[in-house]
Amino acid sequence: MKKKILINASILCGKQIGVEVYSNEVLKRLLPLMIENKYEVEIYAYNTDSLIHFDVAFKKISISPFLDKLLFRNLSIHRIFWNLIKLPSISKFYDVVYSPSTHGALRINNQIITVHDLISLNFPFNDFFQFAYFKTLVPLFLKKSKIIAISSFTKKSILKSYRFKENQISTIYNGSDHLNFDLNEKNFNDIHGIKQPFFLSVGLSLPHKNVERLLEAIKKNGNSNYSFVIVGRKTDYFKKMKEYAFKMNLKNVMFLDNVNDEYLKFLYSKCIANIYLSLHEGFGFPPLEAAYYGKISIVSKGTALSEIYEGHAIFADPYDVDNIKDVIEELIINFENSDLPNLHLSKLLLKFSWDDTSKKIFDLILKQN
Repeated sequence: MKKKILINASILCGKQIGVEVYSNEVLKRLLPLMIENKYEVEIYAYNTDSLIHFDVAFKKISISPFLDKLLFRNLSIHRIFWNLIKLPSISKFYDVVYSPSTHGALRINNQIITVHDLISLNFPFNDFFQFAYFKTLVPLFLKKSKIIAISSFTKKSILKSYRFKENQISTIYNGSDHLNFDLNEKNFNDIHGIKQPFFLSVGLSLPHKNVERLLEAIKKNGNSNYSFVIVGRKTDYFKKMKEYAFKMNLKNVMFLDNVNDEYLKFLYSKCIANIYLSLHEGFGFPPLEAAYYGKISIVSKGTALSEIYEGHAIFADPYDVDNIKDVIEELIINFENSDLPNLHLSKLLLKFSWDDTSKKIFDLILKQN
């Protein structure tokens, strides 16, 4: 009898957020393995455009006509209702229920759920709804599930926060080879008026990204010959940091929101280095993105960043403005002397493969009864 797999891809809704990128990259490689092994696979999602060429059954997530209409404006709420109300009744017809995100249901004993980070527990004011979700519901449906953690740091965070058994959790790292795209060279030099040379910082969206300390370090550095380009989404925090830079009269700092992929590639290719001083990361993609263009990164000591980038990045204390300033100043001196450190970025890129990630997830599904 064919093994029946339900893929709970409720995170897929057509937005290119980090967890959705992860889900797409894993499923693109996991589905062929399942098809090759003659598994019967059904995917439940809001949007499956990126996966439609695979020969599996796709089903659009729906609760009921009334609730679908009532909740369609708030996908986060709709997703929770679907996971808690509809998924348990559907799941009894499947041998394994696999979720590439931290979404699941109660009363299911054959779940595999992926935990990317526990940022919401550590920074509740980022999003109180997310904090409440991770505080109350997540431990309930993880309790009887097999758990995938995307780094050892995330695994330790799960054990500390929820006190599950260690053998419940498998550490399976992200891949990175989806980032290996060619740069379509265009003359971007005058776009947005960026003054070169410049440092780049990607991912400004929420307070744990720690941009205020970077701005304070730039102010203390006082070297106006170098620019700092900060890229992010136009959130309240983004606007707040932009205002903060204006109040400090930081004329060499530029904020760019909703940058398209092509221009982001250009920024990585032309910057001196990437700066990523996040206070909490389950993995952290931007330093890998920079590495694909041969650019080193200044990253935070601690969290998953020390684990992922040990030996391949320059580390700074994200809580110490003076240390951040000193690290940037030292890198500027190295740049001016054409003596940037060799951090073996090519070896870093070889460490993380989506094929490897997907094969390990497939093996975990094989073991699930």
